[in-house]
Amino acid sequence: MWLRFRNYAIAILLFQLLVFLISVVLLVNVGWLGERVGSALTAPPENQPPEALIAWMDGEDVASVAERVKELYRDDITKHVVLVYDLTDAELEQANELMTANGVTPTHVIDSSSVSNTSVELQAFFSANQIASATVVSEWYHGRRGVCTVQAAANVSIPIGFAGTESIFAENNWWLSEVGMVGVATEFAKTAYYTLIRQIPFSGCWSGDFPFVLVTFYAGAAFILSGLLVAALRSYTVRRQMLDIANERSLHKIPTPRGGGVLISTLTLVMLVSVAVRFSDLPFGLLAVYIAMAVLLTCMSLYDDWIRAVPTKVRLIVHLLSAVLVVVASFTFRPVEIAVQIPSVTMLFISGIIAAGILVVWITGFTNMFNFMDGVDGIAGLHAVLVGTGWSILFFLEGESTLALISLLIVATSAGFLVHNTSPARIFMGDSGSVFLGFTLASLPVLGFVGIGDPHLFVVGGMFVLPFVVDATYTIIKRWRNGENILEAHRKHLYQRLALRGHSHGGVTGLYGFMTVICVTCGIFYYTGNSAARSVAMGVVAIMITTYMLVTEYILAAKPFLYKLMVRFSKAKTGR
Repeated sequence: MWLRFRNYAIAILLFQLLVFLISVVLLVNVGWLGERVGSALTAPPENQPPEALIAWMDGEDVASVAERVKELYRDDITKHVVLVYDLTDAELEQANELMTANGVTPTHVIDSSSVSNTSVELQAFFSANQIASATVVSEWYHGRRGVCTVQAAANVSIPIGFAGTESIFAENNWWLSEVGMVGVATEFAKTAYYTLIRQIPFSGCWSGDFPFVLVTFYAGAAFILSGLLVAALRSYTVRRQMLDIANERSLHKIPTPRGGGVLISTLTLVMLVSVAVRFSDLPFGLLAVYIAMAVLLTCMSLYDDWIRAVPTKVRLIVHLLSAVLVVVASFTFRPVEIAVQIPSVTMLFISGIIAAGILVVWITGFTNMFNFMDGVDGIAGLHAVLVGTGWSILFFLEGESTLALISLLIVATSAGFLVHNTSPARIFMGDSGSVFLGFTLASLPVLGFVGIGDPHLFVVGGMFVLPFVVDATYTIIKRWRNGENILEAHRKHLYQRLALRGHSHGGVTGLYGFMTVICVTCGIFYYTGNSAARSVAMGVVAIMITTYMLVTEYILAAKPFLYKLMVRFSKAKTGR
């Protein structure tokens, strides 16, 4: 009991270390952006009519905004009127009629329902028309309206004024309003973290509608339910003798229930669906394809865990089909572009059919790699918690609520499962959990690209899971070169060989957890930093992984003196 508590405490400490390091990274990057944030807040001179009016409308403020635009419009100065709307077809027609009746005809129209694209379209408008100044007209200013517009304007150094229809926002220069400054500054604090590479102070548009309470509630409920239901499932499987019996390929000796990971996948998907039917900022078709494929993989894997082994070729075909459908669905909404930057050397862009092929191989490959790496107590669950935390923070900063929810649910359900899976494990995850987690973690950068549009997401996704990818890839290549069947189960991964040499499951899991913490932190640093930061991130990860592989192979290569010293030290720490 004490040993299990100690190992879970180590997992909690690693989680806290990860959050601390990511916080430091974000604070550093906010410091780098101080000057740009200051310039972004520059307002145009008072009493100067704007060259462009940006009219934000939703269903409740069409008439008042149209009237305010009429007041600010100057025939000889105002060259453009942009209607940014979140309206039904009927409301949009009404808005156009009101503005035309007031003698103002919109020259550009932008649909703001796609939050992350709004600033991109505004920026393109500012650049293409060489706008010198602009004023935003809205009933009031929550974070999406303020941040989107300022982000777009800051990239082309355009001063922005604000004019509201409500009395507290009625001044032309809205930045001078105390309520306005506090309101939008709060949203800036959530998003002022991004990269100098793109030369803008904020990434994406923060959605003022992000459901914080809902997401937090579901994550907390998922953790509690996961812990309780895994305990109940363990009792059921023990009574039914649904146990994993040790064989020559196993690293455990005591018969142990398996298939506990089905609750990770089931709880995540059920809660995701229950939220998505009411709120989702991912395209419905893409989300539906992901959920359908995740359900298919979970059902097949559970059949393999509890009923009968599924042939390897059948599993691979289903994994490949799932990957293809997710990639095709993503291309339907936004053709994927992969960016691989080698700082001070080159920037490689991959798109079209080549990018699609790479992503299919990536999703199929990592789905299986994650399954391969679920071989010692707690290693897969801890990895999912740490990587899911990284994605949660990244998607939170980008304002992608659905993807942040998926990531948080992975963290919560995996943490609840980890209570029962830390060494010595009382239940195993099984394919029903590991296949689902591998598929989801591999799909997140693909889903994220549709919402965010940043091609660097794929490098970040690879960095997050690099310890698993390197171990699995290195072992596959080594076995292939030795003429072995790479599809057969084995015990030749680096982490398995460490456990076989006498290192505790908790120690091996902690080692991989620490490497994951560093990789996730470097991934965030890479995503939010400039070219120098990306060089540092890639260098740290490369040195750490290379050192680990060389030192581990040296230890495992029958070096008696060093090996005996390390085993003796390990046993002394565990009290064995």
